[in-house]
Parts: sequence; structure tokens; C-alpha cells
Amino acid sequence: MVNLAKVGSETCSSPIGRGAKSGNVHAASNRAPQPDTVGDEIQIGERSGMTTVSDDASTTILAAVDGSPNGLDCVRWAAAAAARQGRTLQVVSVVELPSAPHFGEAVNTAQAYADAAREFAETALDIAVSVVREQTPDVTVDSVVLDGHPASALVELSQHAHTLVVGRRGQGKVQALLLGSVSSHVAAHAHCPVVVVAENPPTSGPVVVGIDGSPVSAAVTTAAFQLADELNAKLIAVHTYGDGVIAEGLYEQDKRPIARAAQKFLDAELAEGAAAHPSVEIEKVISEVGSAEEILDAAQGGQLVVVGTRGHDGFAGLLLGSTSQAILQLSPCPVMVHHP
Repeated sequence: MVNLAKVGSETCSSPIGRGAKSGNVHAASNRAPQPDTVGDEIQIGERSGMTTVSDDASTTILAAVDGSPNGLDCVRWAAAAAARQGRTLQVVSVVELPSAPHFGEAVNTAQAYADAAREFAETALDIAVSVVREQTPDVTVDSVVLDGHPASALVELSQHAHTLVVGRRGQGKVQALLLGSVSSHVAAHAHCPVVVVAENPPTSGPVVVGIDGSPVSAAVTTAAFQLADELNAKLIAVHTYGDGVIAEGLYEQDKRPIARAAQKFLDAELAEGAAAHPSVEIEKVISEVGSAEEILDAAQGGQLVVVGTRGHDGFAGLLLGSTSQAILQLSPCPVMVHHP
């Protein structure tokens, strides 16, 4: 019996590739040629020349499909975003195949596995497209199947996307892990904003943004304001200083100037976004405790957290160490990650 546990081993997405389908497409004769994989890079299109499914993939939202329930959560989130923003949607499944044997019965076994895995992926895509059409009938949606390593494929293909949406975990072998290896890798290394969607994501509540003044912080703040406006939601802006260390050994009166400086800093960081989105209600959270703790606390009852990949001050090491792991693992709502 063929084991399909490794198919798309978390959640995967791309705007380009093999098996492009518009809506519920079944005809194999209409599929684009299968991509080649060379090392960790994916080469998509015909061997004689590169080609893409979308002429303007940078306006496309990509959603992951791997046959898991969380994969459909991610598709629903992406479809809603595409409808709000007037973007096209593409759902994709990346099939990770074992190394091809060169002789004996193993050749037939490997081919049978590959055929079954691709069939599984095609079925998952058909279900996903059906969900999109039912939920958001005005959204243009198509789908693709790729062969390759899921994490490498998604990072490569994120160069051509507006937003990449992945599930927090998928069909991986270690179901107890909240954050899968693919979603973790993609969140850290993609070339476009990545949204990591947990199971049964909320669809109402505030947008939470972590602000630290790092190079990516301006883009994070801009995106958070745009999303809060788009969702008609309150914006909770979180800024922390010192991760609790600065408060050790200080009297209360010694902390006050630091807190005032943090307040002034946050006001300045929010000024441009507030002017551009005057209808967005803003709640400011300034704290000396750990950044992850404050963000997760603010995210309770929220519908989206927006953070950057790297920062300093309260967000030092974000997406590189314990802070990132805590937010991505434990956030009760989807987390959008921006990259420099």
C-alpha cells in the first residue's frame, strides 16, 4: 500500500509550474510540462525555455494545498484575501518524490508511488478549487502540481508572488509539532510576505503589529495599517523594550524616562500610517516584558498578527530564535511575516 504521508509535507504554494489548472480542470493534455529539479532549485517550464502560468504573478496570492484540513484553512484565508484585494488566487501542491531507483522491481514501485502521489495532489487541488469557488465565486482561481522539495520550491516561487499562504502544519510525519519544517523555513526565507495559518483561524477581531524600528519595521507597519483598514478592524501596536532585563534593579522613577521615550518612539512610528488610514482605531501597547509574550497576549481575540523577519530592541532575533518560534507556534490567529 502506497504511503502518501510525505506528499506536500506541510503546505505549499506557487504561481508557476506543472499541471496548471483553471477552476476544476481534469484534462491531462492541457497540463504544462513537468518542472525539472536541479539540487534545491526548481526550474519550471519547458526545457527549451522558461514559462509561467500567470503573466503578472506578482499580483497573485498563492495558497498551499497538501490534502490536510489545515491546508483548506489556508486556502479559505487566501481566497478571502484575494476577494478583498481584487487579486487572483493560485493553489499549489508540491509532491516530494523519493530518489529514483535505476534497476529491478524498485523502478516499478517508485513509479507507482509517484503516480499515486500526484493523483493525491490533484484530488487535493480539485477539492481546494471547489472550496474557493463556493466561498468566493468572483475570485479567479487556478492550480498547479509541482515535483520537488516543498520548502525549496516555495522559497523559489515566492519571488513571483504578492503573498504566500501556508498552513502551520500539514501532512508531515510528526503531527505533534505545531509548526512544520516547511512552514518554518518558508516564513524565514521567502521573498514575499508569508501568512502562516493555524487550524480554524478566526475571521474577526483586531490586527496586531509588532514594531521595533528595524529596517523592515516600516513595511510591517504599513502593511498592518492597510490590512486593518481593509478588514475594518482595530490595530493593536505592540512595542517592547529590554525584554524585561532593563527593569532589573531599577526603581520605578528610573523606568519612567525609558517608558516615555518608548511612547514617543511608537507615536512617531505610527504617525504616517495613522494619517493615511484615519478610520483605523489604534491601541498602543508599550511594555518592558518579552515581545513574544506581549504579542501573544494582544493576539487573543485577534484575527491577524503582523511581524518582520528580523529586528532589534524587543524583537531581536525574530524568526531566528525563541521569539519567532513562540509567535508562530502559539499564535491563536494567522501570522503574517514580512521580509526586508
